[in-house]
Amino acid sequence: MYITTNDLKAENYIIVNARTIAAAAMYTSKDASRPILNAVEITTDENGYVSCTASDSYRLGHFESLPFSVGNPANAHILLNIVDLGKFIPATPKISEWVAIRETTHCKQQVVEVTKISSSTSSESVFSLGQTAYASRVEGNFPEWRKIVQSAETIAKKGSAVGPNLNTPYLIDCFKSMNTGVSYTGIASTSFIHGSETDPIYLEAHNEAGEYGLVLLMPVRSDLSRLGAEVKRVEVENERKDTRERVKLEKENVKLKTELAKFQEAEVSAA
Repeated sequence: MYITTNDLKAENYIIVNARTIAAAAMYTSKDASRPILNAVEITTDENGYVSCTASDSYRLGHFESLPFSVGNPANAHILLNIVDLGKFIPATPKISEWVAIRETTHCKQQVVEVTKISSSTSSESVFSLGQTAYASRVEGNFPEWRKIVQSAETIAKKGSAVGPNLNTPYLIDCFKSMNTGVSYTGIASTSFIHGSETDPIYLEAHNEAGEYGLVLLMPVRSDLSRLGAEVKRVEVENERKDTRERVKLEKENVKLKTELAKFQEAEVSAA
């Protein structure tokens, strides 16, 4: 079955890359008693760009999707119960995999419809529809994660706590090795210590059984993260502000010295 871009817009679908949902799904809760945390929050901004967010109350993951050729509705919001989908969206989808999501009615039930789509080879305005799955509609309010992120950013900016850039696959291997070698008495906690942006990262884990793990990981040179760039921007602005204040004080100091010198000259002349 084929569908056009106009049909997608008319049906009010949110088109999101499957990888984005899969990445966020890693942070959902497995606790069935907290259904709101079994969901991935899918939202669009005023320009229709899609983001997916999930949290199990211990971790939080927020990911922004690749833009799709078809414009998405602005300021949309859907809670997708990822548990209901099972393995419909694989853990590591291909970059070419996309899904169309909307709230609808199925068998007289309010559900979230998830349909796999792919672009036609003959036209960029025509897409083929694949398998469709349905998830139960999640009721409730998703946690105010933006406030948590803003608070964390504020604290980081105050302390300029910007860590070095790390090779992601290497970092994954570090934690996997800790989980393998330091897990006899259960999941181990790992300390994460770093100095400057060019110093090696020091990861250390140990448990009551006597197992111990130590990993050093060299940072890589890459573009600053959004938070890192923001911290740098704040630092530059503060430096400029301090410079302006210092120049202002120096000018006022010169002015006062000049006035004092004139006053002293006047006293000498009067004497």
